[in-house]
Amino acid sequence: MPVNFGLHPYFNISDFKNLEFIDNPVNCQNQKNNCLRNTFEELKSISNGIDLLMYTSGKSSFRDNFFKRQVTLIHPYPFDLGVIWSDPPRKMVCLEPWTSPRNSLVNGLRNILIPPNSSQILDASILINSFN
Repeated sequence: MPVNFGLHPYFNISDFKNLEFIDNPVNCQNQKNNCLRNTFEELKSISNGIDLLMYTSGKSSFRDNFFKRQVTLIHPYPFDLGVIWSDPPRKMVCLEPWTSPRNSLVNGLRNILIPPNSSQILDASILINSFN
């Protein structure tokens, strides 16, 4: 059976202007227009709402410099696709680990095949650190 997974953890933030993103690849796919873009440049528009898909190293982080905390999503393969999503005016950021991009059940890209009488273990975790 082909399957694809995506988790959607939302994180409360102080304000978009207080965020600093860490551990992201240089390029991403802007899912609003399906164009390949520079991740750093796209993240500058987070307060306007973003939906960015990226092939990560299996780790994505951001800092909220007002709340003085760092959120790290640890999402190794096959959860190594990452989405950063925002929906202003809500003060939140969603760091999503995905196993495959949109439409993958149609095109077969990165599908996970689980044979009968088998199982698949997937791993994703969230680490919250304080800093001064």
